[in-house]
Amino acid sequence: MLTWDKKQIKIAGGGYGRIITLKNGRLLAANDCANAVELSVSGDCGLTWTHFAKATATQYGPLGDKLCIANANVFEYAENCLMVAYRAHSFNTEERFYTSIRYQLSEDGGKTFGEPIILCELQRDDNSFSGFWEPHMEFLPDGRVAIYYANDCVGPENADFPYVPSLKSQYIMVHVFDNAQKRFGAPIVACDGVKHQSRDGMPVVCHLQGGGMAMVIEANHDKRYRFITQMLFSEDGIKWSEPVTVFKPRENGLYAGAPFVCLLPDGRLAVSCQANENSGSVKGKNAVFNSTMNVIVSKKPVTLENCSSITEADFERATEFPLHMGEESFAIWPAMHVHGGYLLCCAQCGNNNGERYGLYLRRAPIAAI
Repeated sequence: MLTWDKKQIKIAGGGYGRIITLKNGRLLAANDCANAVELSVSGDCGLTWTHFAKATATQYGPLGDKLCIANANVFEYAENCLMVAYRAHSFNTEERFYTSIRYQLSEDGGKTFGEPIILCELQRDDNSFSGFWEPHMEFLPDGRVAIYYANDCVGPENADFPYVPSLKSQYIMVHVFDNAQKRFGAPIVACDGVKHQSRDGMPVVCHLQGGGMAMVIEANHDKRYRFITQMLFSEDGIKWSEPVTVFKPRENGLYAGAPFVCLLPDGRLAVSCQANENSGSVKGKNAVFNSTMNVIVSKKPVTLENCSSITEADFERATEFPLHMGEESFAIWPAMHVHGGYLLCCAQCGNNNGERYGLYLRRAPIAAI
C-alpha cells in the first residue's frame, strides 16, 4: 500500500492546488493565492518549486464590484499552449451575488495570458450563495478538450442555461472546446443532481486503462453523512453512468468531500477526498477546516468492462494520511498527479488556530503501491 516519502514539500502560498506534467517534462502547479491564479514549476519531480507566473489580474463584476478568484486549474491543450480556468464571484453576498466560470489562454507556455473569457455567468439580486464552482479540464477520448464544473446556480425560469430549481441539488456541467474558435461550446448536463436529489459537486475526471473515463463527485443524497464520494463512468466523457459510492465516513454525520481521481500506470485508480473522520488528526465537527486528505486505491484495474460492478469494497484505504502537520491540522482541497514513478498528493495545509501554511506536496513511490 502507499508509503510516503518523509518530506512534506511546500509548493507555494495559498491553496486549492492542481498539478500537471507539461510536454517539456516539467511539473506545473496552479493554485489560488492572494485573489489570483499563481503558477509554479518543478524540474525535479516535485522536490523543489519556483514561482513561474501570475496568470490573472484583478477582475470586476458587471456592477463594478471586485471579484474573488478561486478554484484555480491549469491544462496544456497543445504544445506550449496553456489554459487556466477558475471561478470568479462576488465577495459581498449581503445584497447581491455574481458568479461565473472564466478561462484564459496562453500560446507562449504561460509567460502571458489573454483576456478572461466567460464560460458562464449570472448576476443575482439576492444573497443566495448559489453559483458555478470548481472547473476541471481534460481531453475527451476523441481528442477534444472538455471542461467540467459544478452548477448549483438558481437562475431565471425558462432560461436557455440549465439552472437548478433550488440549492438542494446541483448539476455537473460539461462543455467541449472548439479549437478553431478558441472557445467552449454549449453546456451539457453530465450528472443530474436534481434527478439524484443530491448536491452532486466538485467533479474531477480521468481516463481509464483501455478507453473511457471515470469521474468523482461529492454527493449529499445519503442523509446519514454531510457528503460522500461517488464515481461515475463514461465511454465518451459526455454521457455518464449513474454514480456509485466509493468512499463514505465510518461514522454518521461526518464528511468526505472535495474528491480527486487519477489513473495509476497499472490501470488501478487512486481516489482522494477530504474527510473529518475521528482519526486523531483533526478535532471538531466543522466539515472543511477539520478535514484531512484521505487516499484510497482500487484493488484491481478499473475498466469500462468491469466498472458496472465497482463498489466501495473494491478500494483499500491508505493507513497514513499523506499530509499531516499536527493534532489539529487540516489538509483540504486535495489533488493528485502521477509523475516520474510517484503518486504526488497535494493539499492546502494549516491548523485550527488560524494558521495557513500554504500548498504542500508529498510523494509516494508507485512501485510500492
